[in-house]
Amino acid sequence: MDYPEIYAVDFDKTLNLADTYPELGEPNMELIEFLKKRRAAGDKIILWTCREGELLKEAVKYCNDYGLFFHAVNDNLPENIEYYGNNCRKVWAHHYIDDRNMMRIPGVDYVSEREIRQIKLKPCPLCGTLPYTWAERVDDERMKTYIQCNNSDCKATVVRVIETKRGLLNFEEIIGGIKEAANTWNRRV
Repeated sequence: MDYPEIYAVDFDKTLNLADTYPELGEPNMELIEFLKKRRAAGDKIILWTCREGELLKEAVKYCNDYGLFFHAVNDNLPENIEYYGNNCRKVWAHHYIDDRNMMRIPGVDYVSEREIRQIKLKPCPLCGTLPYTWAERVDDERMKTYIQCNNSDCKATVVRVIETKRGLLNFEEIIGGIKEAANTWNRRV
C-alpha cells in the first residue's frame, strides 16, 4: 500500500509572495499548482502559518480562491491525532515548505520523496547495504546529487553535478540528474 505524503506549507512569502506582512500579494502559482497535484494524487496538505484569527481566515480564503484546499490548518491531521493519541504542538509532515527552508531552490518544481524513491538503486557494490540519495544546492544553476552507502563504515559514493541549460534548474533536470547518478551507481554493481 502506498501511503500519502504529508506537506505542511507556510503562507507568507511562500504561498503568498507579498513582501510585507500581512499584505496579500501575488500567489506562488508554481507551488499552488504543485500542491493541488499532490492533493489530487492522494497526498495531504496542511497550512502551517503563524497567522491567527481574521488574518488566518484571510489566508485560507486566499488559497481557496486559487483552488488550493487544506486537510488541516495549523493542526495535525485528525488521523495522526487519533493514531498517536495526542495532538502535539508541532505539525507532523513528510515535507515542510517554507520561505526559510534552506533546500528550496528558486524556480524549481518541488520534488517529492515518492518520485525519488521510484528511482531504483542496487545495493552497495562494496558491502551490500542499500544506499540513500540527497541533493544540495550549489547556486541557482547547479546542484549536486549524492548517492551514498547507508553503512557508515563504507565510503562508496557517487556525486553528480546537475547544471541547467536555461537559467534555473527545473524538475526534469533534477530528476534526470538523480537518474544519471543512479545509473552510474547501478553500473558499479
